[in-house]
Amino acid sequence: MRPKIYPIALNTSERQWLEQVVRSSAAPSKRERARILLKADENRGAGGLNDRQIAEALEVSLSSVQRMRARVAAKGLRPTIEGDYHQRPHVRKIDGTVEARLIALCCGPAPEGRSRWTLKLLADKLVELELVDSIDPSALHHCLKKMNFSLGAKNSGASPRGRTRPSSVPWKKSSKSTSARRTRSGR
Repeated sequence: MRPKIYPIALNTSERQWLEQVVRSSAAPSKRERARILLKADENRGAGGLNDRQIAEALEVSLSSVQRMRARVAAKGLRPTIEGDYHQRPHVRKIDGTVEARLIALCCGPAPEGRSRWTLKLLADKLVELELVDSIDPSALHHCLKKMNFSLGAKNSGASPRGRTRPSSVPWKKSSKSTSARRTRSGR
């Protein structure tokens, strides 16, 4: 038998925690990860099972077992079970300063030879001004959409337009009110 690449050796507290996760009402994926690691534990009475035996016993794929072993080796036990390995820090490229400059660019004159700003031109200009290292035009689209800003309109939304009068003739109000002349019907 080949030696395991990532052997799993749990201490008693880790084993108890995994058993508690299996018995709890945690998400099925969490319980499955905990079961895989309990079966792979080298410190249990019969020793750890190999990956193929674990896959057959728990009816999971062989690659799932191998990934769990690798994640425990790389990230540790709790992040593997809790699922923190999917999360990465979200860094906003467009903060308030960049947003303000973006609005100023949109409201200003279009570049020479153009009738209006495009998302690509705005992205290139923000990089040129060294406000961001790089930015996708779709990120600018989401930012402008969030602000209800339109690149195609004559008035882009920085200053709201005045209300226009309706083109239809307004209804005239009657001088006679029907509510004052209520009569009692035979009630």
